[in-house]
Amino acid sequence: MTNPVTTNRAPSEALEYTYKTGVIKANNAFKTTLILAVLAGIYIAIGALVSTKASVVIAPDIAPLVSAFMFTSGLTLVLIAGAELFTGNILIVQAWLADAVSGRKIIKNWAIVYVGNLIGAILISFITHYMTDVDPNLAASIYKSVENKVSLSFIDALGAGYMCNILVCLGVWLSYTARDGISKFVLSAIPVMVFIMMKYEHSVANMFYFSFALIDKSGVTFSQVLHNMIPVTIGNILGGASVAACYYFAYYKFKKK
Repeated sequence: MTNPVTTNRAPSEALEYTYKTGVIKANNAFKTTLILAVLAGIYIAIGALVSTKASVVIAPDIAPLVSAFMFTSGLTLVLIAGAELFTGNILIVQAWLADAVSGRKIIKNWAIVYVGNLIGAILISFITHYMTDVDPNLAASIYKSVENKVSLSFIDALGAGYMCNILVCLGVWLSYTARDGISKFVLSAIPVMVFIMMKYEHSVANMFYFSFALIDKSGVTFSQVLHNMIPVTIGNILGGASVAACYYFAYYKFKKK
């Protein structure tokens, strides 16, 4: 007989869990949401930092794989330690589709979380610059990554943001099917590794990369940052909303008919 405590949730059960989680997130107090959002920004920035570090110290033939794996630490901390991540919170769309939360509450949550994530990312950038001995190779790798990001066209950045958050939200969704920490880590890590390997664009990770470059006065301008962040953020919203809507209509709306 299977143990109901350790058996993972079926997709239809994950929908109910995601829906209930979305309602809770949308109704959390401002202070709670902001603090947890700052933590998420810190966690993703740490994941981006250690991922970049791995890419410059590991042998080139295996560096992309190791770097992608190390980045998963960020989302793992968000999901298991508990935090509010903008890209993951796009799944709250499911609660809106079910008329459980208003569009106003969703926009408010996203705005608070986005700002909180930015604060956390800037904090890690500041600490890395002024309170640690920055590896010049690590800094150079970040600058190269930033140069590639700001060179993307609006459409390319939009598409990369869209694909990224399909995978991130799938990682969150898969973690919601799990009932234990190890399963949450393994299930969420796979889609995240894919988006890193494919060089898709994650708005919160980019907050760290860009703030790092701006603090160090590497030559990137604020207008260049916006040229990337606006389409990437829009793409992240559309990609995550696509995942949320597909599972909602597959397991809830259609089932009612």
